[in-house]
Amino acid sequence: MSQETNDPARNDREEHVPPEIMEQLSEMGAFGLQVPAEWSGVGLTNTQYARMVEIVGGHDLGIGICLGAHQSIGFKGILLYGSEQQKAKYLPDVATGRNIAAFCLTEPSSGSDASVSSWLLILCAMRCRHSLCLSTSSQSKPELS
Repeated sequence: MSQETNDPARNDREEHVPPEIMEQLSEMGAFGLQVPAEWSGVGLTNTQYARMVEIVGGHDLGIGICLGAHQSIGFKGILLYGSEQQKAKYLPDVATGRNIAAFCLTEPSSGSDASVSSWLLILCAMRCRHSLCLSTSSQSKPELS
């Protein structure tokens, strides 16, 4: 993806990243930078990942935040603490960009205080693809399988 392909000002004006740019990012492996190759990722170290995000953010901060949120608060918990079964089930799709991970943070009883929220894992529809979302729920904490 080059400066001729992506227009950060247009992305900001239109309040989204065009699907063709998301597809190019997917083809480059940008959605799975720290995911090990065994789960379809690139396998970068923390230092390599930080440098890559710095470069991307220097061109288009919106894309940098999109990729960073996807890979940190989006699926990092599965990467670090998920069972082998959970990693095999979820990481290939988020690492390749087939699914986009998100962290939805708000509920009537707690607002945006994550420490008092209860969590439910759901698949939710986004504009151009499905996303793996952590969403708040007043129900008891379910197991991720």
